[in-house]
Amino acid sequence: MPTSIAGNSQPVLRPVFRSTARLALARGVTLIEMLVVLVLIGIASAVVSASLFRGSERVQEMRWVHNLEHQLTKARARAVFSGRTQRLLVLTEEGRLAAKSGGGRITLLDLPQDYHFSLDGIPLAERGDAGAHFGLETDFDDEDHIFSFYPDGTATDAEFYLETPTQGIFRYRVSAVTAKIETASLSQIEAEEAEQEAY
Repeated sequence: MPTSIAGNSQPVLRPVFRSTARLALARGVTLIEMLVVLVLIGIASAVVSASLFRGSERVQEMRWVHNLEHQLTKARARAVFSGRTQRLLVLTEEGRLAAKSGGGRITLLDLPQDYHFSLDGIPLAERGDAGAHFGLETDFDDEDHIFSFYPDGTATDAEFYLETPTQGIFRYRVSAVTAKIETASLSQIEAEEAEQEAY
């Protein structure tokens, strides 16, 4: 209730001034301002979704890298626990890791379309024929296997490469004495070699 001046019983009315900020809030938002905000939200969501897609694609590629290493580890364990040599072949043309079984072969891993095996680490794009994969023959005679895991926990030396669409090339190396399986990206290997040369 308005205050009164001392001795006067009449209430004093004070003028009310509204600020321009209040008036701006009271009038609302124009259609153009609303469209600008919607366009900015759309651009931000497109950037976020594109980065999430690239991230999920990289995660998928790393799954294939680790899955291949896991298949090699399982083959080594099968050799030790079954007491039978496990002979493996990397079929570069088919994009397949196979194991010899009796007179045929068992597929351990089929690569997706954009993934490639090689025995030299040269990217597919740098090869003369874009559709060619270089490597061993695929008729799986005794001489054609790339490496074996033996029941005594040893293996034959082996080295081959997996090329992924965006993560680059990964080298898989099997040590003969320990049958240890090492996986490393080619970029990591090159960086380590450059560091060693610096010393």
